[in-house]
This record gives sequence, structure tokens and C-alpha cells, in this order.
Amino acid sequence: MKDLDFLKEITDVPGGSGDEGFVREILKREISKVTTPQIDGMGNIYGYVGKGPKVLAPGHMDEIGFKVRGITCDGELLIGCAGFVFPYGALCQEYSVVTDDGRIIDGLIGRDPEQGKHGKLNEIPDFEDLRVDIGCKTRKEVEDLGIEIGNSVIAKSHFMLLKNNQMVAKAWDNRIGCAVSVRVMQDLADKDLKVTFVGGGTVQEEVGTRGAKALGIHEAPAIAFSLDTAPAADEDGSRIGSGPQLFVMDSGTIAHKKLLRFVKDIAKKNNIPYQLCYLRRGGSDACEFQNVSGGIPVLAIGIAVKNIHTPMSVISYDDYINTIKLTEAVLLALDEKTIEEIKSF
Repeated sequence: MKDLDFLKEITDVPGGSGDEGFVREILKREISKVTTPQIDGMGNIYGYVGKGPKVLAPGHMDEIGFKVRGITCDGELLIGCAGFVFPYGALCQEYSVVTDDGRIIDGLIGRDPEQGKHGKLNEIPDFEDLRVDIGCKTRKEVEDLGIEIGNSVIAKSHFMLLKNNQMVAKAWDNRIGCAVSVRVMQDLADKDLKVTFVGGGTVQEEVGTRGAKALGIHEAPAIAFSLDTAPAADEDGSRIGSGPQLFVMDSGTIAHKKLLRFVKDIAKKNNIPYQLCYLRRGGSDACEFQNVSGGIPVLAIGIAVKNIHTPMSVISYDDYINTIKLTEAVLLALDEKTIEEIKSF
């Protein structure tokens, strides 16, 4: 299994919305192996390979987490959500507090000492009631560490392998999309591409696809893909290990019909398994990409995740490899004529 060290590295580092610096440095290193990295004013990072109409296909670097919203007199941190955090995934976990100068302070969210009283033993506390304990006893002690309002608080990762090529980490949403994007870029750098592939990672997806809007406007691609994730929900037929997810609809996007058909045909032609995904809640960067230049065809391609948006998320290594294969096959099949046919109604 190749890339395990890379996948561990890219999921281990903290990277909350607006605080993606550690992830950006990893992507910068990987993009630099084949082309010159570009970083825009919002912090999106990307590179180009090939020549022809632009095809945009990044992941997003940020993960769900918290921001420090207050410091108590007895040295604990009050937090607010940055992205959609499942409450049950936040309790009794280790966390990293990231200071403005890049230092990481270890802490934890424990159990509310009052939770066992008044019949509340089995209740999930409100986020407003949670505290991050970093071992300090006073507010001054916290401030002396450089911790301030607005610092990111991110769950610590525990990368591990399970049976059947399943991998556990905290930030598959969406470091796996970033990993796919840069690996595709590296693989296709010396191929005869008839398009310019623009790959890398966007910022601030989890708080409203903000980086994608800036990147889409700046690059003005002919078509675009969002390389992302979605829940593994067996009742909807979306299972880990069953191939890349093709999003037919989510809360912000309906897949472009001709582009979806094109990708399905490429998958079938290359014997790459895939599954159709109807995402009832949530979306991807594709919702911003579709509106640039007056409207372009878009499609989100995902990897199914069990326990998504928790510190113990699970994906299939096989889905990672098949998503790379599918993305590469699609890019190799695209040219100016094909793109114009897809865009026509």
C-alpha cells in the first residue's frame, strides 16, 4: 500500500478553517515536485500541468473543529464551532490548540463534572458548555502560552489501519481530496494532456466554500470538479470500498447531466467501480465553481467516509486509488472539442 506515510502526515496536522497553514506546506512540497505552486490572497494553493482549456479539480484543506471564543478565570478555554461538528464525536478527545505563531498546545475535552447530576448522565452537553482543559490554572497562564480568542482547536489524529484496507484518521474530510488532487497532478505531469489541469487545495470550505469562490473567479475554468467526501450511508447505497462517489445532488449543486454521463462512461470503459451519491445535507466547493464565468459544468467526486466529521473517520484505501484512477482517466479523455460538447445544450 503506497502513500500511507503521506496520508498519515496530511491527516495528522491540524488545519481548521482559515488556519490551513500546515496543510498548505505539505501540498506546496508535493506540487513543487512537478510544477510551480501558486498561492492566492485567501491561501488557496494550486498548480498547473498540461496545456489547453482549464479543468479545475482541487480538494479542500480545512477540517471541522472549533475556535477559542473565551478564556475562563481558572484557565480553561471556551469554544465555538467552525464547521459542522457532531457533538458525540467531540467528547473525551485530545485536542490541539494552534497559536498564531504556529505553536501547538495539547489539551482535551473531558466530561462535564455536572453531567451525572440531575438525571443528565446520558445527555450530550451543548457546545456552549464544553471546556478545553490544557492544564492551566489561571487566565494569565493561558495567555502567557500565546493562546488568544480565535485560535483553532482541532482534534488530534490517530491514524491506523483496519482490516480490508480501511484507514482511520481525523480529517479525511477533506485531506483525502487534496491527496488525490496532488497525486493526479504528479502522475499526469509527463502525459500528453489536452487540457490544463488545475489541482491543489482550497481554504474555508467547511464554513461556506469561501476559498472556492475566490479560486473559481480567478481561474475561470471551462469545467470543474470538487474532490471531496460524503457520509457512508448504507441505506442510500453509499458504502466504503465500493468506488468513488459521483454526487448527483447536494444542498448546493445538481450535477451537470452531460458531465455526469461522461464521467460514468469513462468509469465503465476503464472498469473503475463508482457509486451515485445523493447528499441530503451538505455540499462541496462545486457549488461555487458552477457559477463562475456565467456558469460552467461541475461535478463533485467523493470518497465515502464512515463516522464523518469525527476524530475517528474511516475510509477505504481502495476508494482512494480508484478515485485517482477515475480522475486521471477523465482528464486524459478531455480536450477542447469534448468540453464544448459537454457544455452545449
